[in-house]
Amino acid sequence: MKNSFILLVVFLICQVVFSQPEYIVKLKSEADKFFADGNLPEALLVYEKLIKADSLNPYYNYQAAVCHTNLRRNLNFALECYKKAEKNQKEYPSYYYNYGMAYMYQHDYKQAMVCFNLHKEANNEKKGEETSRLLEMCISGMELINHPLKITYTNMGPVVNSTMDECFPFVPEDESYIIFSSNKRYDPVYKAYDENV
Repeated sequence: MKNSFILLVVFLICQVVFSQPEYIVKLKSEADKFFADGNLPEALLVYEKLIKADSLNPYYNYQAAVCHTNLRRNLNFALECYKKAEKNQKEYPSYYYNYGMAYMYQHDYKQAMVCFNLHKEANNEKKGEETSRLLEMCISGMELINHPLKITYTNMGPVVNSTMDECFPFVPEDESYIIFSSNKRYDPVYKAYDENV
């Protein structure tokens, strides 16, 4: 009887130990499919589960960081994840580009510029390409922070404005209409409002 109990315990332990990698492989495949399909919120949820299983895995951390960066959610966590993935950064051609974007969204333009310059060097970019434009944006951002413009906002009344935030207005040259972003849709997963045009 005692031997049967020991065999049962050993069998159950083996099941747990050997089935976990299969579960992890399935989760990784699911997360990668969501990511490839552009469904970053769902990909992020699965990558975060994978990080709970292996918090130091550079791939999981990089993919989660890219999701957070592109969704502009929890950028501090994204920056931590980029640091954990740095030792394998050569495997990710856009590593410094994405890392720089996270810093830029945090308004840390100096660090963003460091990352963008590393990206340019690593990818042999020529002047005038996208990273050069991002470097110019960082310089402009630093200038605007050091010398802010005085701007006033006018509520245009309930026909246009709501109690939520409306931002990033666009008015064409002929001023015939206005388009703006609004954060009216609540995302219960992230406990935040999504911006929509």
